[in-house]
Amino acid sequence: MIPHSSSDSPQEGATAARKPLPFCPYCGHIGTPTPLSDDTTIDHNRFVSVRQCLNEACHGIVFYYRGGDGDVKMLPYREIVGGKTDGPPRVQNALEEATICHAQGCYSAAAFMVRRALAGLCESAGIVEGDLAHRLESLGARVVVPPALLSGLRDLRMLGNGAASTESEIYSTVSRQEVEIGIDCTKAILKALYRYDSLLGRLKALNDQANVP
Repeated sequence: MIPHSSSDSPQEGATAARKPLPFCPYCGHIGTPTPLSDDTTIDHNRFVSVRQCLNEACHGIVFYYRGGDGDVKMLPYREIVGGKTDGPPRVQNALEEATICHAQGCYSAAAFMVRRALAGLCESAGIVEGDLAHRLESLGARVVVPPALLSGLRDLRMLGNGAASTESEIYSTVSRQEVEIGIDCTKAILKALYRYDSLLGRLKALNDQANVP
């Protein structure tokens, strides 16, 4: 056991300084959370502890891990916007994987799963022709969301449709913020497509219950 110090960790230094600051999985507050326990050393440069969000309106409790390369991981995973919505299981699973990858700092993998979720949405709506950008535009005719939202998705590099030789470059430069926006937009489209089906199902169930002798 080693007590927390003002330098944050035994390996705090040039490597850690290049890493993005951690953010609270509950409220999104950026900054290193306050220790609630001494750091438990795993080896000479990895440790874990229980910490608390600095945001006074949150004070969420997290399990905090810092690796030897300075990467920080925290549990629980961050739920970026709300909980699960209605929709195809494969789309839900892709979004969940994107959220987990995002929380672990695996932004390239998260971007890939966002693309998979959006492709699944288009396929579920019967839109299979053209590249992903054009399929999303076609989806606009069936989704009650601002058209600017769908057209704006084309500005995200991770949803681009460049040549295969440039895909690795696109994924390697994707940012945390871009992944967050991609997940948020996907969830907004998912809700727009399926929330009415869910409400209609609940109304039908209520009417069926009322008509039972």
